[in-house]
Amino acid sequence: MKKIIKSIIFTVTSCILAGQTAMVIAASNLELDAKPVDFVPIDPVIVLPFFSYDAKTFHGSECQPYYGSQSGDFNYYTNRIYNTGSSGRWVTCPVVRDNTTNTSGTLGTEIYVSNIAGQTLSCTLYSYDSHGVWVASNYKSTTAGGKQTLFPDVNSSKNMGNYSLSCYLPKGASIYSYKVKEWLTNNNSRTDWFN
Repeated sequence: MKKIIKSIIFTVTSCILAGQTAMVIAASNLELDAKPVDFVPIDPVIVLPFFSYDAKTFHGSECQPYYGSQSGDFNYYTNRIYNTGSSGRWVTCPVVRDNTTNTSGTLGTEIYVSNIAGQTLSCTLYSYDSHGVWVASNYKSTTAGGKQTLFPDVNSSKNMGNYSLSCYLPKGASIYSYKVKEWLTNNNSRTDWFN
């Protein structure tokens, strides 16, 4: 009499694929006779990339003038902050940090702006410790006109530290929004999921 054995075999291994840690899950659905079996076939291995990160998007109007005396030089629209001043102006923009214990910095930052051709629009992402001491920073800029994206990122952070963003907007330039991604793991290795 034929016996049907249905089993799911899960094998979890840490492997490196193009610099990324992946989860390898091997699943099999076996049908065996009562007689001895020398070879058990296993279905093809399924490789699932595993990413553990959090991303937040912030509205450009969350940015504030770096100097209080220049607060009247900005318009705050429903889709951006816009420099109406007679020249370039600095703004500082908040970043909410969820993982407060990792020391490997951010995973990626994207700042969506509109610039005036030939003018330098710049943004710097900062990492500080809990007492405001500088840990790391990354500066990016563009002189291209129209809608542009800047990609600053920091590779170091402190337990209970924070991030902030500072940008220089030429006259007539805007920040639409910005996105910050951070690892949700607690150490500096992407194999942290298995620890």
